[in-house]
Amino acid sequence: MFTNPLTSGEPLKSSLIVLDQDTTPAVAILDATIDTIAADNDAVPATRRLTVDAGTLLDQCVKTDAVTRYLLITESATSSETTEITFADLASGNSVDVYGAADPAEPTTCVLADTIQKYVPAAP
Repeated sequence: MFTNPLTSGEPLKSSLIVLDQDTTPAVAILDATIDTIAADNDAVPATRRLTVDAGTLLDQCVKTDAVTRYLLITESATSSETTEITFADLASGNSVDVYGAADPAEPTTCVLADTIQKYVPAAP
């Protein structure tokens, strides 16, 4: 904590923001729609698997694990709010963005998601 001598030692408050610029995911699937959820057993992270469609990319396999983060982004006309959710909060038809890397067990067919962002768009 710093003090300001002009105000007789009152503490100055400040924020520290650190940007980690080396976190770009190897795979980003944007503006996708969940097609199917093959296993939604929230108790066994290794069995979680879903498929998404994004434009010409159809039936893309997405796997999750114990460290995958799930976020709900609720948009309004003037702002957005982000909250953490669980795998069980995902459903077919949800609009999502998926960030991750090729799954080591199935590198040519599946993406291992680091983060799945579910969107609730602003009402028209």
